[in-house]
Amino acid sequence: QGYAVAVDELEVGLTAAAAPIRNAHGDVIASMSVSGPTFRLDAERVHDVVDMLVAAVAEVSHRLGWGQR
Repeated sequence: QGYAVAVDELEVGLTAAAAPIRNAHGDVIASMSVSGPTFRLDAERVHDVVDMLVAAVAEVSHRLGWGQR
């Protein structure tokens, strides 16, 4: 799906989402993550945050040459 979400897995009360950043060859060279208290990141908010996160890593990856021909 292109991202990972952890709700209360790493620590109770913490929600985090992460997605990979790719270089021009498609190699994962970094990642970007967002985290916050679970009580502020309910299912709807996590969905919104993941959408923004995926858009951000796509932009960074694109600037690094991923997906360009």
